[in-house]
Amino acid sequence: MPDTHCLTSPSYIKQILLCSKSLPRDPLELEDTNPQALAGTIQHAYLCKQLSDYFGFESEEVDISSLTSDEIEEVNEVFNKVIEAYKKLKKRYTRVEVKLESKIDLNAYLPNPAWGYVDIAFIGHRASPNKDGIYDKSTIHVLDAKFGRLPVEVVEDGNPNPQLTSYWCGIYELYKDTYQITRGQLTILQPKLHSYPTFVGKAKGKVLRISAKFLFLSGFGDNLFNSSAVIPKR
Repeated sequence: MPDTHCLTSPSYIKQILLCSKSLPRDPLELEDTNPQALAGTIQHAYLCKQLSDYFGFESEEVDISSLTSDEIEEVNEVFNKVIEAYKKLKKRYTRVEVKLESKIDLNAYLPNPAWGYVDIAFIGHRASPNKDGIYDKSTIHVLDAKFGRLPVEVVEDGNPNPQLTSYWCGIYELYKDTYQITRGQLTILQPKLHSYPTFVGKAKGKVLRISAKFLFLSGFGDNLFNSSAVIPKR
């Protein structure tokens, strides 16, 4: 699990958009220490441990003694949904790269410095590049686990969830020179509600249609986010 915090993280994207001056000077002030939030943090860590073991990544042991049997079952339910999504991509693409709790640079889209940790992301592509050295018809699928009871929509007011979209765009920046991204997926995993909504967007040329509007990825930050937002001085 990440041990550093960033004020301009996708986790606080709505606050950045609505009133960035309301962000505290110390990122630690954003931490939620109520019992439900702490349980959610342990659930996230346990999910990461399970997925790391499945994909053969290094991982640390997680103390889950404070979790209830229902909370452990919620993690198992999310784990199964993630693996299901992975297997679907494996049928469609020759290779699927995996990112777990990975730090994503978002300086191209949010006031700097900006980064965030994506829960799970899959990047699917073909076996070999085309004559121009580009892996065409590739995809990025971002999945985010929410262990609270508050419903979170994958599409809000006709637009894809801004937090997951931020992660998607950050990952796109990493791969845009090598992969031709023609498909995007966003999934919110909400086990307490047994809700797993997924948004699917398809590209046409260099434009990814992720809502009723066309969002040009090269200028995405200017189109969706307030790139001139004022962040409190340290």
